[in-house]
Amino acid sequence: MESMCRNELGYHPVNVYLNITCALCYVYTFHSADQATYPLTYFHDGFLTHHSDNASDLYLPTAFDRSSPVYAAGFPATVSGGEGGAESDHDAQLWRDCCQAAADCCVDQLKAAKHDSNQTSRSNGSHHNHPSSAEGLSVRECPMTWDGWQCWARTGKGETAQGSCPRYINPVSSQVCSPGI
Repeated sequence: MESMCRNELGYHPVNVYLNITCALCYVYTFHSADQATYPLTYFHDGFLTHHSDNASDLYLPTAFDRSSPVYAAGFPATVSGGEGGAESDHDAQLWRDCCQAAADCCVDQLKAAKHDSNQTSRSNGSHHNHPSSAEGLSVRECPMTWDGWQCWARTGKGETAQGSCPRYINPVSSQVCSPGI
């Protein structure tokens, strides 16, 4: 079976998860910014499109390829050398940092799932290769999740996980585990 990672929208194959989380990083990082400066919004399945476009142009969120069309569309001042270029370079780096953190969260989820699978195999005496993030997870726990801002560790029911906000966002963040939500 295919490896899956979890974000706020559910479980996804790794490549889909990476596209969705990186597209949402762009949207969440610049949600209150001027739409002329940051003109893209989330479409679906990990694509970005122009706010006013009705999805006539779709962009994959290739944050680590500065020559990709998403940079010309998503950071026009950076590409054109226009006003705000340095600020746009900084903002593009914040976006890349968020995308990298989401990718790191997926790696951590896959490692945890592999560990859980190995533990289950040892205790059952069977070999099980599928590192599904949901396997072996008690209904009294919330699974490790990327919430759009940061990665939350597996948490017991009723427990509150706390984390420091990453540098690409502000204030303090917390999340209460509510299984089934």
